[in-house]
Amino acid sequence: MGIMEIIVCIVVGVAFLAACFLVIRGGQKSANQEQSSDAPSNNGKLKSVFSKKKDDHSEDARKTAEDIVFSKREMNDDKQSDTLEQIDYSDLESGEENEPVAVATSIADFNDDSVIYDVMAQMSDYGHVYNQNLFLPTKDGDIHLLNHVSLAPTGFYLFAFLNVGKTYIIGTEDSKWWTRFRTPESKDYMDNPVLAIDEEVKLLKTFFPKTADTDYHSYVVLNNTCEIRDIELRENGNVRVLNADALKDTLVNDSQEHDQVFDQDAMTQMQKVIDVLKSDENLTERLSALKDDMRAEQSIEETAAQAESEEREVEEEIAESEEKALPKDVPEGKFTPSELNLRNSLFVWRGQEMSVNATDDIHFIDDDMIDAIVEAKPQSVDELYDIDGLSDAVIERYGQTIVSMTSHTP
Repeated sequence: MGIMEIIVCIVVGVAFLAACFLVIRGGQKSANQEQSSDAPSNNGKLKSVFSKKKDDHSEDARKTAEDIVFSKREMNDDKQSDTLEQIDYSDLESGEENEPVAVATSIADFNDDSVIYDVMAQMSDYGHVYNQNLFLPTKDGDIHLLNHVSLAPTGFYLFAFLNVGKTYIIGTEDSKWWTRFRTPESKDYMDNPVLAIDEEVKLLKTFFPKTADTDYHSYVVLNNTCEIRDIELRENGNVRVLNADALKDTLVNDSQEHDQVFDQDAMTQMQKVIDVLKSDENLTERLSALKDDMRAEQSIEETAAQAESEEREVEEEIAESEEKALPKDVPEGKFTPSELNLRNSLFVWRGQEMSVNATDDIHFIDDDMIDAIVEAKPQSVDELYDIDGLSDAVIERYGQTIVSMTSHTP
């Protein structure tokens, strides 16, 4: 065998031995890994226990959600009322420690305004004037957009239209958030729309400070596929939560049952303010101009009211003086009805003359002289000279006035 052949055999042998060594080492490592997986460490045990507790907690939460939302379908009427009292609203209270872990993002205004327009167009028969998109300045200099408000003789009607999808909702009037469920396992939170619409009422009242809280009626209107499960509202409050299909009938009933609080003049004045708020262009300047106009108009009205009051006072004074001037004792059966009217007229005339001349001296023509004039009914001034007691001075001054009254009495 040659030297080259010997070298080749040595190299092949070394390669074979190296391959065998690698195979043996790989088998040992695999065995060690299998042994390690069969015998977990203490840390592994703790991790497994924690995961199990976490899963159990999630299961409890799902069960609570299922109890709140869906259990009423399986109850009779008696059990249903008991369950409503046991519902836990603790996660809806307004404290910061209860900040929700998930806030609904798909809540939006109705995208079909025809729902609103159709209902409000029919409400005009009940005195409603529907207004959309009012720009209300706030104290911090911002502008709040009020989407829907109606003015009626029975008050202001404010609306919040929300589309929350095919869900179920629970909440209270005063809680910060409401909870909505898509499924028993899926819930999120939404801002309480009642609180939002309450803030709009306060903002609108700044423009109508003489209105009362009871003059405002609020409606949270949800899409028809949303089921209103448990919404707790204050008794005798001015808020309603309802689906869109119930809006018309509810508004009609409310408009008929509420007392009238605004007359036509008040509605006209308030609508002037609302018309200015329908645009945010130069809003501050236009509101200031409106305020000046209303002040001027108020001044005119106050002047007219004062003149009317003074006129009433004069009329009352005249009526009072006429009443005092009338004779207290009426001769019974002595005069006919027409003669009694003439007699009263002469007494009233004498009282007016006394008032004009600032005197209480009735002797220029006393009661007996008036009775004599009524009996004689002179048709000319000359005939007055035949009446005893009338002085020439009285006849010259008042003769024509007396004859103008007596000559037309039958």
